[in-house]
Amino acid sequence: MTTIAYHHNSRTLAIDSRRSGDNHIVTDNDVKWKQLEDGSLMFFCGQVVSHGKLIEAYYGKVFPEDESICSNAYLVQGGEVYRTGVEEGKFWKELVYFDSAMGSGWEFALAAMDFGEDAEGAVKYAAKRDYHTGGTVHVYNVKAGVFI
Repeated sequence: MTTIAYHHNSRTLAIDSRRSGDNHIVTDNDVKWKQLEDGSLMFFCGQVVSHGKLIEAYYGKVFPEDESICSNAYLVQGGEVYRTGVEEGKFWKELVYFDSAMGSGWEFALAAMDFGEDAEGAVKYAAKRDYHTGGTVHVYNVKAGVFI
């Protein structure tokens, strides 16, 4: 699983690097984002097998409504941040203009931001409480368009 936090005031996204499965840690060195052909970035949570399907949906593929796509992502596009996913077989996105978090440790991360943590601090706090979150915390500055 994953924890991703978006801190709106600092315009930063933070994501951990732990991949877990079947109640064990697979690695603490996973890369959970992908730069798309159009230059946008997707930061993923959920089932790894569904990440490719989410990208296909982003590019317009429509899936049968009963096909399971268990992945969501933050999309950084044109200097903005969007929550994304697939519902009823179709890609959706919504602009995020507030602190937000997703993944298995989202509640811990969001609460940490409520108490003053930035995105990085929020993911680090989530890693203390959610065993699906861990490894290195990577931070992306949306405004500058770089990892810091």
